[in-house]
Amino acid sequence: MRISQTRDGSRAPFDRLTIFLHWLVVLLVVSLAATGLAFARLPAMVGAPLLLNLHRAAGGILWGVMLLRLLWRSTAARFPPFPERMPRFQQRLATLSEHLLYLLLLLQPLLGLAMSLSLGRPFRLIAWEVPSLAPRNLALWLVLLELHRMGAYALFLLASGHGVMALLHHLVLRDDVLAMMAPWLRRRPFHGVETAREPVATDQGKLCWRDVRRRFPILARPLASDARWKTVRDQIQEPPAPGAR
Repeated sequence: MRISQTRDGSRAPFDRLTIFLHWLVVLLVVSLAATGLAFARLPAMVGAPLLLNLHRAAGGILWGVMLLRLLWRSTAARFPPFPERMPRFQQRLATLSEHLLYLLLLLQPLLGLAMSLSLGRPFRLIAWEVPSLAPRNLALWLVLLELHRMGAYALFLLASGHGVMALLHHLVLRDDVLAMMAPWLRRRPFHGVETAREPVATDQGKLCWRDVRRRFPILARPLASDARWKTVRDQIQEPPAPGAR
């Protein structure tokens, strides 16, 4: 893993493969949650075997993707540094939650595989037919089922907290934390927006409301209705008094 920065020293986003693998994991976790909850709520439904096969397949793919992600992370992945304004304890908390997510994402598919093996009968995993490798053990299956369920709740809790914090950074703190993993959300500066909220002056130093409306027609109406601009608007629209400089 390498820390990536741009030439001017600012934070650069994650590399493309890391971004792709991240969102692939998100998609797989969502599919696992959907199929797992549907199978648990409706175990006797007609499509239950199909749901179980889809759940197993998504879990197997997830495990392989996580191995690839760990391999890429430890060799050539590029990670941005933490924001300078982020406190040290938040950095440590983010790192800890990330490591826990990795652990659960690797452990959950293995628990599911052990559950299927403990039933003592063949089952389908993606494109392979896994034979019966162990005798039937319902007591072990119940223990593994409880561990798998607890791991799923912990995973969804951590993943939800991860997503909420990312949205908090993007919508409230308005920094680039989410944009590092979702570059399409990066805010591109629109030249003149900042100056549109300030009085625009002519070469003679006089405020020119007409220039604001001409340069920023979308912002003209909100600015005109803003109470803070009422005094400025009145000064612009009223002709100067005779003899006033």
